[in-house]
Amino acid sequence: MSEDEARQVIRGGNHTIEVRDDHVHAWVYKREDVSLEEGARFALDMADSMSRLVELPIEEARYAIVDLSAAPSISGPITRAAMGRLIAKWEEARRPIVIVVGTEPIKDVQYHGIVLKHAPEYGRVTATVEEAIELAHSLVESDTS
Repeated sequence: MSEDEARQVIRGGNHTIEVRDDHVHAWVYKREDVSLEEGARFALDMADSMSRLVELPIEEARYAIVDLSAAPSISGPITRAAMGRLIAKWEEARRPIVIVVGTEPIKDVQYHGIVLKHAPEYGRVTATVEEAIELAHSLVESDTS
C-alpha cells in the first residue's frame, strides 16, 4: 500500500506513521542534523502517537510494525523509555507489536531487551519488514484461535 492509500498519515521530525488496512506501520529514519535532545523529543512524539493509535477499533489496528532499520544505531535513555511505554501500551491492549531492527546487532540487543520487558506475550523483534508481517499475522491468528 502506498502512502496515498493509507487511511491516516502522521509525520514527525524523524518518523512517519501510517494507519493502513488493518494495522499501524511506523518508520523511523536517521537525520544527521538532529541532536540527541531533538531525537529524544521525536521519540516521545512518536510514542504518544502510537499509544493513541492502539485505541483504534481492532479492525483498524490489529497489530503494529515499527521499522527502526534506518534509525540511529544506538537509542538514548529517553528514546528507550519512550519505546518501552509504547510497546507496553500495545501489550496491554493484547495487540501484537513487532520491532524491525535491520541487521545491526546493537539494535537487536537493545530492542530484544525492551520487548522482553514490556511485551513478552505480544511483542517481537525481527530483522525485516517481511518477517515482521509474518510474525504479526501469526500472533493475531494464535490470539483468535
